[in-house]
Amino acid sequence: MGGRLCFGTDDYYLDLRFYHLKRRCFGVIDLKMTEFTPEDAGKMNFYLSAVDSLLQHPSDAPSMGPLLGKTAGPRLDQRAVAAGLPSKRSNATSTLR
Repeated sequence: MGGRLCFGTDDYYLDLRFYHLKRRCFGVIDLKMTEFTPEDAGKMNFYLSAVDSLLQHPSDAPSMGPLLGKTAGPRLDQRAVAAGLPSKRSNATSTLR
């Protein structure tokens, strides 16, 4: 199910928003009908930060959110950029966001 986020007089609409019971976190999915762009990752990071600040309970884990788009290319790297994770090519470790 989607959702609306309200900031003052501005409304932002999420394509899909859900709550993962076992991970105790929100999930946000942004569906793209176009090629992936870096701006899409910035938009996803905005959505994740907004969900965390507006909806997250103190005991919840940080929200996570993949970008699903038209491109059949490196989706893992796109999801990593959107979620603030290191690329698969990186040796760094991080927690899901």
